[in-house]
Amino acid sequence: MTAESLNTDVLIVGGGPVGMSLAADLNYRGVKCILVEKKMDTTKIPKATLVNVRSMEHFRRLGLAKILKEKTTFTKDSSVYTVMGTGVLKSKVIAQLSYGSWGEAVDGRPKAFPYYKLGCSEECSIMCPQLIVEPILKEHLDAAPNVTSYWGYELTGLVQDARVGGQVTATVRRPNGAELTVNAQFMVGCDGGSSSTRKLIGVHTYGQFVLHKAISVYFESQEVKSIIGNKPGFYVVSNYRISGVLVTVDPGKGRFLIYSLLPYDQAKLAEALLDNPKKFVNDFVGKEVEHRVIISSSWETHAVLATKYREGRVFLCGDAAHQWVPVGGIGMNTGIVDAMDLSWKIDAVLKGWGGIFLLDSYMLERRPLADKTKSFVLDTGEIVGTALSRRLGPLLACLPGISTVFGRYLVRAVRKNLESGTNIVLGFQYSNSNIVLHRTGLPRHQDALNVLTPFLPKAIPGRRAPHVVLDNLPTIHDLFGRDYTLLIIDGSTTDCRDLQEEAAFRKMPLEVHKISGLPQVVVIYSSHYYLVRPDGVIAWCSDFQPNKQEAARIISIICGDQKPKYLPIQDVSRTAIPVCDFPPVCEVAAIGYLTVLLHHHSPLSLHFSYLLGLYAVWTVKLLFAVKRDKTLTMVSRHKASVLCSYGTPSTSLKLDDRYVTKFGPRDVLVKVHAASVNRIDVGMSMGYGSKLITANFRGSGLPRVLGRDCAGEVVAVGKEVNRFIAGDLVYATCPWSRDGSHAQYVAIDEEYVSRKPRNLNFIEAASLPWVATTVWAALVEKAKLNPFNAANKRVLVHGGSGGVGSFAIQLLKAWGATVATTCSTDHIPRVRELGADIVVDYTKEDFASLEGDFDIVFDTVGYAQPRYESRSLHLLKRFDNAKYLSIRSPMLMLVNRWGVLLGSLITQLLTGVQVITQRLLHGRGFYYIIAQPNGKCLDDVRELVETGHINPTISPAGTFPLERISEAYETVRRGHTGGKVVVTIA
Repeated sequence: MTAESLNTDVLIVGGGPVGMSLAADLNYRGVKCILVEKKMDTTKIPKATLVNVRSMEHFRRLGLAKILKEKTTFTKDSSVYTVMGTGVLKSKVIAQLSYGSWGEAVDGRPKAFPYYKLGCSEECSIMCPQLIVEPILKEHLDAAPNVTSYWGYELTGLVQDARVGGQVTATVRRPNGAELTVNAQFMVGCDGGSSSTRKLIGVHTYGQFVLHKAISVYFESQEVKSIIGNKPGFYVVSNYRISGVLVTVDPGKGRFLIYSLLPYDQAKLAEALLDNPKKFVNDFVGKEVEHRVIISSSWETHAVLATKYREGRVFLCGDAAHQWVPVGGIGMNTGIVDAMDLSWKIDAVLKGWGGIFLLDSYMLERRPLADKTKSFVLDTGEIVGTALSRRLGPLLACLPGISTVFGRYLVRAVRKNLESGTNIVLGFQYSNSNIVLHRTGLPRHQDALNVLTPFLPKAIPGRRAPHVVLDNLPTIHDLFGRDYTLLIIDGSTTDCRDLQEEAAFRKMPLEVHKISGLPQVVVIYSSHYYLVRPDGVIAWCSDFQPNKQEAARIISIICGDQKPKYLPIQDVSRTAIPVCDFPPVCEVAAIGYLTVLLHHHSPLSLHFSYLLGLYAVWTVKLLFAVKRDKTLTMVSRHKASVLCSYGTPSTSLKLDDRYVTKFGPRDVLVKVHAASVNRIDVGMSMGYGSKLITANFRGSGLPRVLGRDCAGEVVAVGKEVNRFIAGDLVYATCPWSRDGSHAQYVAIDEEYVSRKPRNLNFIEAASLPWVATTVWAALVEKAKLNPFNAANKRVLVHGGSGGVGSFAIQLLKAWGATVATTCSTDHIPRVRELGADIVVDYTKEDFASLEGDFDIVFDTVGYAQPRYESRSLHLLKRFDNAKYLSIRSPMLMLVNRWGVLLGSLITQLLTGVQVITQRLLHGRGFYYIIAQPNGKCLDDVRELVETGHINPTISPAGTFPLERISEAYETVRRGHTGGKVVVTIA
């Protein structure tokens, strides 16, 4: 069957709220797009119950806000309650808080926030579940002239040409086998957490996987409606059977949603609850009630981000780019803002005025914010869903005397964390963006949101333009949307003439608006001139009109001509309020209550009762402290060459495409582009050192990933990493005690990582780290050579044509030493080219006949060749602190033969005898060198490489793809490679 072929500007995969919002915005801008969705209709599950204020601002521009508000059950002025108890029944309520309005409850305003009409928003978050939002968006798209929707089609393949003028060709298929081929300029994957788009472009996710088992039950009950009465809102319930949150979805119809998080290891309990959802509802309410279950569902929660948001012409949006514990619909709303950020940039590129780096700004802006949102949601979700309510609620119910004190504070803590989300939603700043001109002297690291402080509107570059009421408009936001906007505060439309002319020359659409200097305007917009992007984010501001040269620079940057510059992003030490931070008055009240209770109802003395009360309160604080600091983060399943058994490379190495990598707070996560194969890798694959590994790991140490060095791109960093950020190009060494680099991703301590030399590609850079650290450990750390003392040294390097030997020759010659080396006949021209002064063909000559005494013998061959060690020692100077350095210690060989204990003792004995003999009888040093990862060494090597003193030596055997890594191992095992063997990893 021949597939029908379609052409469009943008292909959107995924018909959820994110994908449909993107299609609606592209239609608004006049961009042709095709939307495909594998489901036949919109969702029937009431997830993502909240459409937040930022999403509503975008929907206002699209003409959808009014329609959505007509469907909501809570208006801006509706009274809302947050209640905590062991059930919904009034008799089971421990504490509650009332809010004068819905806006105050979800956005922290107006009573709790004085800037409700000054800087916050004209819009308000609304209670409108996804099952209501999606049909509204679908109906809107059905009438959109620039959008064609194909429901029931699943993405099955894509091919892209990332070059200028290229396109993406995707194949989509119906269940009956009918296919469509779609050719598009760009493609956006909005197809959820299990994104087919993400998998097809080879992008993985990292973070914490399977944090909870989430269950939800959507039901209708007039009896529960009467129990709640005139107190709709959020009910945080915890009893001995279940815990979670009940949300009033539609108080008029008596429809409610129960949402509960269970620990990930309680999947069987979740299944049991879903098998009998009616009992689940009754246990939650606190008694049997008449109700009708509409739908129930379960899923696993994750807190992960995509390693990149773009691959060529394909982008990721929404859950395809980030997933986290569901709290107040933040996942859906973040995805909608992703779409709005990307939409206008695609439009600009299609129309020709967008620069070559404009689309790069999408990830630079959105992923740092997603990372901070993930931290916030993790902490808030933990408080609301599991640790707090599950354990603390029943305890408070057993202590009626202090339940009000603790319960009220607890409810406020929960509510405070939810309100602090306003800073995430409205207080973000794109400080890492390459299309924002930050004012000198202003902080640039506001991605690190301090969500514990109240939201304050700031009209500065990189932040959302604050809402203010104008004379003729309810909000200044009504001026933004389709094009860039120049705001002139209390001036003339002829101001910034050079800027307007440069925009016209660039054919960049620019709307100019003169704003009267009203008090509410100048309080927020303190500068005279502002450039606001189509998505409502300020790109530039100034008190002065730019001259022609400056205007050209401004237009060039905001159009995306500037290459991204990665800046470090400050971390947030705390993103949520721990529930153990009880106010001192609560502690005093609790201690006093328990002291009196114990003293009057037991024979204990007053003093002893006080000590027990103090102990009890502090035990509660420690027991229920909410701390969410995962030490290990994981990367989703990816390809890796895994050592499953010891033997020949063809039998011991298996390619696993479902491998999972972990990384900790001090680790740098590197997407590997190339990695070398070293002799230590081949030896370990055949069992070399296996007994030592078994002793260290208290097991076989298998399966494991080998590979001691690599070059690639940083995709994520741990919380304690200070030297690297996502986007850095690096090369690194990997310690043997951890999984290595023969995989798509590797986690490495930042101490072992350095930035890649600028003049090398990934293959060349990957050939250097392990040999560099090996040579450095020998010649620099042990022999104490440096650029200032090496000029008068004579050094013999055994095995000069190998990876270690060739690097040593170049380093020594860069520092002015005289170098002799040994190699086979075929490699003599190569080592002479490297700079060796004396070359000995060991197949024809005896290196022991070399004339002159040497200061250092650096042996990279060792016991691999008979008597190399003994025959080399007499070439060293006597009693002149000469040194013999070998990288081929017999320790692992002896340990394998005699066991860890006996083998180590024999090694120490043999080495000790040699060291003492050489030192006492000849005045020489004798050392076996064990290379260790060393990032500082790689920093110094980078300078030598960039200045041309050291060049990588790649084996004539060439490079091997990861799928043929066993061939690379065999090549190294046979020896005489003439350079480094490198594996390329896609």
